[in-house]
Amino acid sequence: GIGLQLRVGGATTLTGATQINNTLGVTGITSITNTTDASSVSTGSLVLSGGLGVASQLRVGGNVTFGSSSVLNVTNTTASSATNNGALIVGGGVGIGGKLYVGSDMSVGGTMVVSGQTTFSSGNVYGVTATTNESSTRFATTAYVMNTLASAANGASWGTAGNTGMTGYAFTIAQ
Repeated sequence: GIGLQLRVGGATTLTGATQINNTLGVTGITSITNTTDASSVSTGSLVLSGGLGVASQLRVGGNVTFGSSSVLNVTNTTASSATNNGALIVGGGVGIGGKLYVGSDMSVGGTMVVSGQTTFSSGNVYGVTATTNESSTRFATTAYVMNTLASAANGASWGTAGNTGMTGYAFTIAQ
């Protein structure tokens, strides 16, 4: 064997398994031409036993699969004001199999369809159009309108003790 350094001035082809027991530094482009597809963390053209650090862009031409114990953590804090900016930009749809928590405002540019129960813990709801359980939605909307019209600014109040100063208002709750 060679005990110290091996310097080769031209192209080198190694046949058979090659073991490097220290750091490998490459200053040029590195191409791995093997086309073995990955079906697990221990298969594919390039298998790493440790982490992978990428200092610049990463482009993936196929699917990306995270294991069941993996977490995708985006630490970028860029705010979003449209569909084409922010810390995470997705060109297509997003399917979420579990809960979704939004810590700030949410804007929906199209129709929002809710197929389950919806609970609003605080704040106001505007532009509600009921399609199911219409009676309770009408009541809640009417209560909101009554509360707004019967505000102190309008010289009236509405509460459990009764209504005061409410004249000239007509309300109908239909079921």
